[in-house]
Amino acid sequence: MPKNLAFERIRQEAYNQGFAVGFKYGKESATRFFAERFERLKKTKRIGPKTLQRFIDVFGREYFEPTGDAAKSGGAKKTEVNQKTD
Repeated sequence: MPKNLAFERIRQEAYNQGFAVGFKYGKESATRFFAERFERLKKTKRIGPKTLQRFIDVFGREYFEPTGDAAKSGGAKKTEVNQKTD
């Protein structure tokens, strides 16, 4: 049993806040990673809209759209499957 319950509660709250910040950063980082790779796939020959849609279906749309600060600043572009560039 901890000797100082107030201190232990504050320590646990700080730990939980740090965990939440780290989780958010990790998800945003993964989103940027997938969005960048997806943009490269869109430019790859023989990969069309149907194949790109299959990637989105498997991985989930949330990995191909901006989140958090990236969405606010416009840092990452929302991925549109139907706009293929060659």
